[in-house]
Formats: sequence, structure tokens, C-alpha cells
Amino acid sequence: MDGIPINTADGLFDLFEIDPTAYRYVEVYKGANALRYGANSLVSSGRTMVSGALVCGLVATVALIGQQGADALELPLTGLASGKTWRVGFETSFGMTAVVAAVAMSAGLLAKRRHARRLSFSA
Repeated sequence: MDGIPINTADGLFDLFEIDPTAYRYVEVYKGANALRYGANSLVSSGRTMVSGALVCGLVATVALIGQQGADALELPLTGLASGKTWRVGFETSFGMTAVVAAVAMSAGLLAKRRHARRLSFSA
């Protein structure tokens, strides 16, 4: 308001702070133009980026289990279609590491929800 952002660090704001009769005009900045008033405007895009990174990490972790099994069996990537490849991938030392990583990333995704904030301590 009057050049001072009314958003809080978590992206929320109090509508009662705004008196519509006290201003001649209102400017709404979107996208890169919002950077003019600091990082408060990046909260929602930052959350989206973190969610995307966690989802990509989960997908990559699962794929790497199969690749680890194919490597242990000295098979080409076409060997990923075999259940034996995935079983061997889980049985390697990387298997348990991947499970722990997947659980941590899943907890991170759940912790981003407002109703599951207590999970953020376990992630």
C-alpha cells in the first residue's frame, strides 16, 4: 500500500487493510514485474517449483531402482520390463536408500499441504 507490499511472507494478506475509498487507483503486478516489490510475490511460484522438484525426484528415484537392477544384471535398458530387474534393484544397497529417499520426498510433498504441517518435522 503506497509503495509498501501488503502481502506477508507466506503470500497471504489481510483484505481489511485496504480502504477502497482512500485510493485513486490500484496497480496489480504479475509475473516478472512483481519482483519490483521483493520476494513476497514469489511465494506461490516457489512452492510450485519445490513441488515440481519433489515430484521429479520421486520419479527419478523409482527409475533409478530399475536401472540399478539392470546394471547389476548387466542388462540393457530394455531389461527394465522384467520384474527380476526391479527385484534385484531393490536388493542392492541402493534399494533401501531409494526407499528412504522416496519416503522423505513424499513426506515433503505432504508437508506442503496446510493440514499436514506436522509432517514437515519428520521430512
